[in-house]
Amino acid sequence: MDIAYQPAERLSLGATYEVSEDDYDATRVGLTDARDTVATLDASYQASEDLDLHAFVGRETYESHQAGSRVPDSADWFVTNNDTVDSVGLRLLWRRNTRLELGTDYTFSQSTGEVSMQSDNALPALKQFPDLESRLHSLRIYADYKWRKDTTVKLSYQYEKYERYERYERYDEDDWTIDGLGPSSIPEVLLLGEQNPSYSQHVVGVSLAIRF
Repeated sequence: MDIAYQPAERLSLGATYEVSEDDYDATRVGLTDARDTVATLDASYQASEDLDLHAFVGRETYESHQAGSRVPDSADWFVTNNDTVDSVGLRLLWRRNTRLELGTDYTFSQSTGEVSMQSDNALPALKQFPDLESRLHSLRIYADYKWRKDTTVKLSYQYEKYERYERYERYDEDDWTIDGLGPSSIPEVLLLGEQNPSYSQHVVGVSLAIRF
């Protein structure tokens, strides 16, 4: 569902809501159902003939249920996955003159993943997995200069920082899904030896666009 509203000549508002559901009623062992929802609000404002602003905020949630078994054809353990992603963004575009255009984009996204396990006959009682959180900061600053009628010089700088960690252990960068696992840690399973994917990077770009 999409809604668009323009309360003023220079202001536009929008909203989006989407739902996706999957049910596997005949499944005894495996994924039994899943639900995905996305909600977004956005606004665009033309402050002047030279300056445009755009902002958005959104949330996506994903929930699924899975049944498993240690014996054939009879489910005896169950898992519920809950993932939530919250995002906000801001864009600014300034047309300095007919030749020069300056802009910046910033996006922040935070996600939380929760795994809940249950068992009909678990002895001892199941130990729950820690919640996982991740954060992404992305900043882009750019300048487009129209050198000639058919030629534009583009300069840009982008900074991106990604962190993934267990909740309440942010500065330890713990991640139970990969910590301590090498390529041969699990018998008869070949793993990739993945490390914690947290990173930060800076990128500078220069390009020339020619229109024929």
